[in-house]
Amino acid sequence: MPIRVFSEEEKDVIKEKLLSVGFPLLQEYGVIHMSVPKITKAADIGTGTFYRFFESKEDYIYQLILYRRQQMINKFVPKDVKLGKRKLTKEEVRSFIELIADKNNSVYANMNLQDESHLFKTLSMQPDIEHEKEVSSVLMDWIGVPMEKVDFALLANLMKVLAITSQAKEELHDSAYDKTIELLINNIMTLIYGDTL
Repeated sequence: MPIRVFSEEEKDVIKEKLLSVGFPLLQEYGVIHMSVPKITKAADIGTGTFYRFFESKEDYIYQLILYRRQQMINKFVPKDVKLGKRKLTKEEVRSFIELIADKNNSVYANMNLQDESHLFKTLSMQPDIEHEKEVSSVLMDWIGVPMEKVDFALLANLMKVLAITSQAKEELHDSAYDKTIELLINNIMTLIYGDTL
């Protein structure tokens, strides 16, 4: 049987369809039990087609992380900020950072430490400060904080600690969890703005 050739528009539609079903599946099954057949069934796409877009389930999850990050930006960063008409307020920045630990919005909050470790090992991922500077520079521009005033490695680490904390919630004291998240967010805000909150 000949391989179907998709137009660029069809490719975009199929990839969007595959990624759009990923987050609910991740929430329901977690990384370990979220399988390619479950993804393709939910998207009503053939398994062979899946592998034309993603090398593996792990590659799919990595792409899902990027997809959800962009969705969060589109949903929670106002258009006038993206157009450069104004800067994010401190309250908006705090709300955006809080999303990292929110199971209703963040892929990371729905993974556990083993999931993330497996993903990093399988995809041979390493922390990349240049990439993190590039991503953070957009946020810093929206905030209005000069890039040279922020320690990007420390900012990236604190964001990761926030994500890891949300992943390990079951292992932490429930009575202090919200305070722990609040303390981490306050530290991130202090690092960004350079003042006490």
